[in-house]
Amino acid sequence: MRRILLFLLVAVITAFLSSCLTIEEHTTIRRDGSGSQVTTIDMSKMFDNPLMMMAMEEELKKGKGEQEERIDSSFLVYEEFLPANPQWTDEERSLVLRTEGRMVMDLAAGESAMTMSFPFQDLAELEALKSLLASANQPASEEEGGAGGMMSGLAGKNFTTGTLVLKGKKLIRTSTVASSMDNPFEDEELGEEGMEMVKEMFSDAVMVYTMEFPGKVKKVKGFPGHEVVGNQVIQAFDFLELLDKPEIVDLGLSGEIKFKK
Repeated sequence: MRRILLFLLVAVITAFLSSCLTIEEHTTIRRDGSGSQVTTIDMSKMFDNPLMMMAMEEELKKGKGEQEERIDSSFLVYEEFLPANPQWTDEERSLVLRTEGRMVMDLAAGESAMTMSFPFQDLAELEALKSLLASANQPASEEEGGAGGMMSGLAGKNFTTGTLVLKGKKLIRTSTVASSMDNPFEDEELGEEGMEMVKEMFSDAVMVYTMEFPGKVKKVKGFPGHEVVGNQVIQAFDFLELLDKPEIVDLGLSGEIKFKK
């Protein structure tokens, strides 16, 4: 599975990809304060490109002699981070290992997506996980970082730092640009032409933040440009703009939301 994950990562950032990429962070909060945060990277549109389709078919034949029509694999997202962080307590290791990933790729159905899911008992656990990962020692190489390094890189790991605090029927979210924020497309090895080509490929890519509550949303303060759909507040950013002007997150992803339980 590691080979296919690596291939998917390369596929996303090479000339094969010329269509829309959607990345969504979906945070769900239940009545008792528990919930989940699921990050989904939907790459299904890449199958619209015949060159991408041919390359994927060839990759799936390697080592088996025949094409594997569907892959549906689950994995522990940050498992490879454990050896590099012996300072973590048993409780902290357990928290990190709670993050599960899933990769689905179906050539016939034209489906390709990776998800990263973290269930929490309260928002304090989510904040603790973010803090651990922000200060974690990184695996020696990108490949050793495994799915965690690959997915979090595409999903915008360390785009932002901030807090999510629940006070009764009100959620307070503050976000600022992380000091470690790094634009993966500003790579000198790509060269000027390479960077422009990659940016063109991602011109339609969108980063979506969805916050879902146990009851209907009553009032939203902040989050300029947001959309309220029933019990959800949805905020969308142009992916490239988010990388080029990360400061838009400071106001765009900060505010207060009151909701019914």
